[in-house]
Amino acid sequence: MKASLSWLGDFVELKDLTPREVADKLTMAGLEVEDLYDRFTHLNKVVSARLDKVIPLSSSDYLKNCTVSAGPFGRFTVICGAPNAREGLTVPLALSGTILPGGRKVEIINISGHQSEGLLCSEAELGLGLDASGLLELQNPVGLTLKEITSREDWTMEIGITPNRPDGLSIIGLARDLAAILNRPLRLVDNQLLETGPKVNSLAQVIIDDPEHCSRFTARVITDVKIGPSPSWMVERLASVGLRSINNIIDVTNYVMLEIGQPLHAYDLEALTDHRLIARSYPRGTHFTTLDGQELTLTAKVNLMICDGEKPVSLAGIMGGLNSKIKDHTQQVLLESAAFSATTIRRTSRANGISTDASYRFERGSDPEICGWAVDRAAALIRELTGGTIAQGRLDQYPRPFKPRRVNFSPKRCNAYLGTNYNRSDMLRVLSAIGLTLATDEGEIITTALPPWRPDLSREVDLWEEVARLLNFDQLPATLPKPPTKRLAPPPIWQFQAKVREILTAQGLSESITYSFINQNFADKLGLPKNSLWRQRILPILNPLSEEQGIMRPLLAPSLLAALKTNQSSGHDFTALFELGRVFLANGLNCQPEERETLAGLLNGANGQGTWIEPKRPVDFWDIKGLVETLTETLNIPVICG
Repeated sequence: MKASLSWLGDFVELKDLTPREVADKLTMAGLEVEDLYDRFTHLNKVVSARLDKVIPLSSSDYLKNCTVSAGPFGRFTVICGAPNAREGLTVPLALSGTILPGGRKVEIINISGHQSEGLLCSEAELGLGLDASGLLELQNPVGLTLKEITSREDWTMEIGITPNRPDGLSIIGLARDLAAILNRPLRLVDNQLLETGPKVNSLAQVIIDDPEHCSRFTARVITDVKIGPSPSWMVERLASVGLRSINNIIDVTNYVMLEIGQPLHAYDLEALTDHRLIARSYPRGTHFTTLDGQELTLTAKVNLMICDGEKPVSLAGIMGGLNSKIKDHTQQVLLESAAFSATTIRRTSRANGISTDASYRFERGSDPEICGWAVDRAAALIRELTGGTIAQGRLDQYPRPFKPRRVNFSPKRCNAYLGTNYNRSDMLRVLSAIGLTLATDEGEIITTALPPWRPDLSREVDLWEEVARLLNFDQLPATLPKPPTKRLAPPPIWQFQAKVREILTAQGLSESITYSFINQNFADKLGLPKNSLWRQRILPILNPLSEEQGIMRPLLAPSLLAALKTNQSSGHDFTALFELGRVFLANGLNCQPEERETLAGLLNGANGQGTWIEPKRPVDFWDIKGLVETLTETLNIPVICG
């Protein structure tokens, strides 16, 4: 989500804060600002320059070779085709390396055999207006940057909105959080509707055939509109969040979607059969052509569509149809604002591979209560921009009105949960600021009604989180967890195993810790008889990591021998290892295997210091016997000889 700081400033006072401070406050409130930039920073590399010589190129009907002087920045040769390029004129010169709006990078290039060392710019190329007919004529001294001349500054934030916060996908949603954080009033737009046309019911009709997927359907009719370019302020606002102006009708729908968070769609009323719109589900296999000319065969099980009297005209909540798009000669507009099921829109969008700004918002949850306000706001703007006439009344089908969820809130419990001492009044203030309706009861338990634009709130603990988020996470005290006051003794088996490790380590053995998975051909390598217990009770793994780890080990010998092989490969001539671990024996299908705690040891090579007092000698049976006797005697375990 992109948001312009100047646009946010229309709804909450931000003049005393720097752009970074605003971004930090939003980030600390859980709306992470991923990027922050001045979209007019390119003006620092655009300078005022005087055209000293303008010579037409013989190889072109319109190109001119211009010698320009930019004061302390130097003199440059620029090839320019602007009709108003003339000697003595002061114009903007974009120096090499400048990146203009839209991503165009200015470089030193060769044009018609002449080197061009920059770009002489129009108002539109600099993002300062709409005029692209010629160079922007300046009345300023040579050698100043356009940043100094215009003082233009508008910071844009790119905010990562989590899927549970659809309200954050609008300027008003972000401003609402800022107003709560800063304890400042939220300034909402007052729709000034001048309804001078005929009754809306005499011009159009809206119907909901499938209330399960469309909970509300509202519309307005504006007649006698004149399609054309939007005014500069509208173009500027859309550009501030990365959108390109199309025409005054489409721009209004995009503007309101960004401002309020409610997607809208405009239809050419005369292209709609019977002048009606119907929200209806269509099955898989339905053919539809979107307004960008893409021919679809719908693949979702349920595809909610907006239809006129005989055919689909829009893929609901995703994209309109080619057969009802706004055209240059459109005079009557039917403006739709509806609430759709998030699940339905998400499945249709995914199944058909179409994602739009509208579907992105509907997939995260639609606020049915805002539909009327949004369509009224858009109708007022269309009248202002096109000179159209708004029909009297609003079409509104709302078969399942929104019923707010009610949750009890206790300031005392909130402070206990957060470990804070927030004032009751501050808690209630921030909850009220984000749209919760609070009961007037002064008791400990306060009943709240949750707003429809916050589907993520459903329990009291959610309200505690809102209090912490909006009253600054930094104020939460840092506390360490309290450890248990009584230390429990380890289980007897752990104590026994620790004693075994201690004894064997004292005898010079090192503990080996290996995987419990081994190769299934271990028995052949060990030469075990066919009727061996370890062959008969092998426990295979259903999804082994590799062939070398295909079964659970039934004994520890293969693991120790693998460790011996590794030691020998590394040049060790003596190995003394033990492993204390589990082995696994199968008990048949659908039965838990038997797991045994087992101890095994291994001695290999020549032992001793290698001196005349203690010469090296090969280890033998008596070394093993001595280890076993030391272990059993120390543990007081009788040795059974067989």
